[in-house]
Amino acid sequence: AVREAGRVLAPSQYTVNLSAGTFTLVASPTGTITADVQGHTTGAGYKTDAVDLMRIIATIVESPTTFDNASFTALSGRGPCGFYANASITGLEVIGQLAATIGACS
Repeated sequence: AVREAGRVLAPSQYTVNLSAGTFTLVASPTGTITADVQGHTTGAGYKTDAVDLMRIIATIVESPTTFDNASFTALSGRGPCGFYANASITGLEVIGQLAATIGACS
């Protein structure tokens, strides 16, 4: 759901671009905008495992050859997670927060 000032907006009040992972409001907002979203999907469903999400983000922000894939594999299977950001945040900061949720760093 997309909300403005806590009120759920009707689907006619925004457009969705799934391939870009964005939504666009039809009119300028007058309140804070929030949204319930799901993350990366491979076509077989959304990824919810913290390690899967960290690996995907790491691949986007860095070359896959610059991180230790074995370390990600060793942490896999810790269960689903959620993530909330209330401000602009970098991919590396997201990885750090996800890692902290599964006890991979302090």
